[in-house]
Amino acid sequence: MFLPSILVPSFDLLRRYVGGVSPSKQTVVVVGYGWGGKYFCENIDRSKYDIRIINKTNTFLNTPKLVEFDDLSKANEYIDDASLTIDECIKISVKDKTVVTKNRILPFDYLVVSVGSVSNTFGIQGAETCQFYKTFEDAKTLKESLDTHETYRDWE
Repeated sequence: MFLPSILVPSFDLLRRYVGGVSPSKQTVVVVGYGWGGKYFCENIDRSKYDIRIINKTNTFLNTPKLVEFDDLSKANEYIDDASLTIDECIKISVKDKTVVTKNRILPFDYLVVSVGSVSNTFGIQGAETCQFYKTFEDAKTLKESLDTHETYRDWE
């Protein structure tokens, strides 16, 4: 009985040291850096928590800037955060309190999942022919389509 109570806290401390995390701070892993993840990371007290961000890219898509058709690159903003890891989450174990990515395993005390959403037609007939406007790729496709037809230039 006595042995497990000693091993569990020791293992937790070892896990924190091996993971490069200060034992005095709790670890918050943020999976995804969309609007929710960005807001969370900008407003959490980093003196109290060690933050680890996992995102597929080193950019944040500022979707309102997608309306600037002349330069779509303005919509991509670089994530300037030392705690960013460019990787892909493949498994979350709530039981073990770990996030498994393609390249590592990250322990956490708290987890924020902010991976965003995808467009869905919900099976509405004809909706599959719509041009969505949610991602950078959507905006690029629409711009290329309109450039081909050059009809939107007549609106100016």
